[in-house]
Amino acid sequence: DEFQHVAEAEPEDAEEVVDTLKNVSQQNDHPISLVLSGLPEIRDFIAGHFANTQITRRDRFFEIPRLDIERDRVKLTEFVGEIAAAAGLEDRTRNHPDFLDRLAHASTNQLGRFGIVATLAANEALLLRDEVLEPGHFAEAIRLLTLCPDESNVFLVSDWPDMSVWPDDDAARRFVAEDEDAFYANGRKTRMKSRTAAATPNRIAAE
Repeated sequence: DEFQHVAEAEPEDAEEVVDTLKNVSQQNDHPISLVLSGLPEIRDFIAGHFANTQITRRDRFFEIPRLDIERDRVKLTEFVGEIAAAAGLEDRTRNHPDFLDRLAHASTNQLGRFGIVATLAANEALLLRDEVLEPGHFAEAIRLLTLCPDESNVFLVSDWPDMSVWPDDDAARRFVAEDEDAFYANGRKTRMKSRTAAATPNRIAAE
């Protein structure tokens, strides 16, 4: 998991990892099947380092398609409902017609990020001792992940379709990426200590 870190490493370190993976996958006595996953950036890296006849003959490569809100709406709605149910929360996000569109946009149409935001939102609801899962919890999840102010929060503004959700600054991007990695590693997001009451609204801003 998180194989993009190999692609971001120094060339000699990346080559060492790749050579090791090739060796363990080609052992005659105890071959190991590899499942490499990560962000879309690993696609070219894998193609460049693993695309030879020995590897491609044995392995398959596929990319999880980007979310299509119209195609995937039912499944994504069920996904959020299942997360709420697993946390013992009543799912009230379905009462907001554009909620799922906002969530898909906030997730940059990436399934993994969609899951992170939804799970973190449920975690926030539990931390607040709420009994329901509402869009305001997703607003807080995005605030924690992107460090955005309320006026730039996709769940709180009316002009969200044209909004860039994730930071463009390189330093901020690295900070957010580390935050996401910690979430994946820990299975739950560590709550930031500094919070304000205004940062946890429980409604979507009126259009």
